[in-house]
Amino acid sequence: LALAAPTRNAHAQSMMTLCERDVPAAELDFCNTIAQAIEITQARAGIAATAGNPALGTSSTLGMRIGSFPRIAITPRVNVGKVRLPATAARNGDEVDAWVPVVAVDGAVGIYQGLSLFPTVGGFGSIDGLVSLGRVLLPGDDGFEDGVTTWALGAQVGILRESFTVPGISVTGMYRSLGDVSFGDPEVVDTEGHFALEDLSAWSARATIGKRFLLFSATAGAGYDWYSSNALLRYVTDDPATDGTRSIRNDDYSAKRLTAFGNVAFTVVIVSLVGEVGWQQGADGFSGPGATDLLEKDGWYGSLGLRLTF
Repeated sequence: LALAAPTRNAHAQSMMTLCERDVPAAELDFCNTIAQAIEITQARAGIAATAGNPALGTSSTLGMRIGSFPRIAITPRVNVGKVRLPATAARNGDEVDAWVPVVAVDGAVGIYQGLSLFPTVGGFGSIDGLVSLGRVLLPGDDGFEDGVTTWALGAQVGILRESFTVPGISVTGMYRSLGDVSFGDPEVVDTEGHFALEDLSAWSARATIGKRFLLFSATAGAGYDWYSSNALLRYVTDDPATDGTRSIRNDDYSAKRLTAFGNVAFTVVIVSLVGEVGWQQGADGFSGPGATDLLEKDGWYGSLGLRLTF
């Protein structure tokens, strides 16, 4: 149901709407430019941390090894996503065009074995618990402030566990926290523009299907992400009534994006080397003052991980 829902952004009140309502016409270009950078950053930083498959390299739940003793998996991984922003740190500055790497460790543990529907067809309703901890290395040289720690909790529910006769199919839901993401000088002394995404978080749904062929396996999936945060933009203004700066705040700023991804894994016994490539949907276009086509562009991301299954 989540994957079939309307996927374009539907802010109750977008930052561009607040700019048009709260600032003079002469300042709309700059205010809207920063507002669009906020929307781009929310989704691109979010997908860099979340990536595609939360159980990298597989579409099956783990199940149990012996009796009720659970199997576990540990996956060190590196994600990378691209962030392209319009010039926001100065009125005539350059665009930001930077990669955002993420270093993380994912963990999974089998909780429920699931039901066997037919011989060699099992895992229906099985459940794995998922956890992730990582660091999003935001590009400080491009105006972002340091990196942020990200953590996530969730569950993977099996539809089918992969066997000789059937592929693995599962759905996953996760909650992820990314903390605060900041760009530019908050006091707008060294730069003319600043924005912050406070308490940035994401709810993510994923559906995957995959099959192993000898030492190789392939997994494909689709997902739906809902990002939310408090958003703040601030910029230099010539209006003496504002003491030289103007601030606009939205305490309930959200966006929804579709994503699709594919994994290829090479497995030897308990070790799998996995690569992932993924796509993220762009946002609705904006045609007002300060409009940029960067808002509508789709995003790409990738992951490389080493999955250990015990």
